[in-house]
Amino acid sequence: MPTPQPAPQWHILTFIPDAPGAAADKIINKFNRSISPQEAPLTLFHPKYSLPTQKQGKIQFRSAPLTFFYTFIRGTLPQIKQLCALRQGFAFLIDRAGKNRYATISDPQMKQFMTIARAYSNTLPFFSPADIDIAAGDLVEVITGDFPGLRGHYIPNPRSKTGTIILQVDQGLATAAFNIRADQIRILQFAPASGREYDQIDHFIPRLLKALRLSVQNQPLPRPLASQIAVFTSRMQSLTLQNQKLQPKLDALLLGAHHILGQQTQALQKLKKLTPSLPPIITNPWTKALVLLIIALSTSDPAPLNLGLQQIAGLTPQSKLQLLITQEYELTRPLLNP
Repeated sequence: MPTPQPAPQWHILTFIPDAPGAAADKIINKFNRSISPQEAPLTLFHPKYSLPTQKQGKIQFRSAPLTFFYTFIRGTLPQIKQLCALRQGFAFLIDRAGKNRYATISDPQMKQFMTIARAYSNTLPFFSPADIDIAAGDLVEVITGDFPGLRGHYIPNPRSKTGTIILQVDQGLATAAFNIRADQIRILQFAPASGREYDQIDHFIPRLLKALRLSVQNQPLPRPLASQIAVFTSRMQSLTLQNQKLQPKLDALLLGAHHILGQQTQALQKLKKLTPSLPPIITNPWTKALVLLIIALSTSDPAPLNLGLQQIAGLTPQSKLQLLITQEYELTRPLLNP
């Protein structure tokens, strides 16, 4: 009778690399390539956050470990012992107060911690104008650039190819327009609804689906993508659309965005509006499939994913969005149905 294999669980390890520049993820990837196909690979969670630094008047961001030299790896105890024996920087954290010798975390506790860590890693204090969608009339403050501290309302300048923005600044008796270079900005107030929200929603869908997929894989978001998620969420979270048929789509997008940003209270509010059954106002099967896909990725639940696949079974994509939804289902299936 074969010996039962030990169950994988989350272990808390310390990681102090033996060699300069050694990365935890590269060591884990190399370890996973060396194990037998019958073994489940190790899963690494080493959260980081963006740390702004100023150099020669310009702000640059670098990644810094959120938990210092502590890291989290899911695997069996024999696998973790084998990893630590490689002497490449990993070591057990001894749990002197618990029943077990080595410090571990349950899957539900780890899921909660990942949510908190995600909120830190994807929260940015300001943005590069090139990374985000600024709307006409947004009240903007320049953080770094030609005139740090300057505040004004954004004016679109489609002919600009120099990275500059135009701000309309109230000077008491009159207003003046400044065409300035702005490396980093903060949006202080969003402009009233202008009718562009429908285009912004469609433009945001591929960005959100990519971010959700990275989130399921515990991969960090590129800073431009994190910026786009943050700005869209802040702009749209209090918006009510005139077209009620599009409201569930917006609710689903905000569900995914709130989840990525670690805003679980807001995410739960959106989830309650979409479950246990989709609003009857959604009649298009592709819209149903999109909403169900976002729910599945936001909750790591394969059930909505399978329901969404049923919605579009036998249908041929007729647009770029429909093709994107089909492709995202193919990419997501192995993540939620391993």
